[in-house]
Amino acid sequence: MIDALTADLTSESPVTREAAIARLTLIGPRAVESLIALVDGAERGATARMAALRALEALADSRAIEPALRAAHDGDAGVASAAVAVARVFLRGQRGPAVLDWLTLIALDRERPDTVRLAAIAAIGDLPAATREPL
Repeated sequence: MIDALTADLTSESPVTREAAIARLTLIGPRAVESLIALVDGAERGATARMAALRALEALADSRAIEPALRAAHDGDAGVASAAVAVARVFLRGQRGPAVLDWLTLIALDRERPDTVRLAAIAAIGDLPAATREPL
């Protein structure tokens, strides 16, 4: 079932993709490895990878942090922004300081697309002022 839903993330139909995201989210942690494999597979296309990242964001499983870090360097701004959204989930967790450092680097990197930089800035904006102000 997970493989079929993961395959649905590559569908041309937005409805099929959204339904797959919802069902994979309900399946929970068992779907994470398949979603990570899709994110890491650039040959699957940007739309499918963004859908997988959205599901990983909803699942908030810490196994998604490293794949998100890798995907944030993607040449497709949509994939990179979706990866930032995954990282945003972990800002207040155990790996929060490392994620904050990573998001700060993205926000300051003038070589990145503005949409990706703005996504990183918005994520950092979720933090308390005492944490943001030194940045």
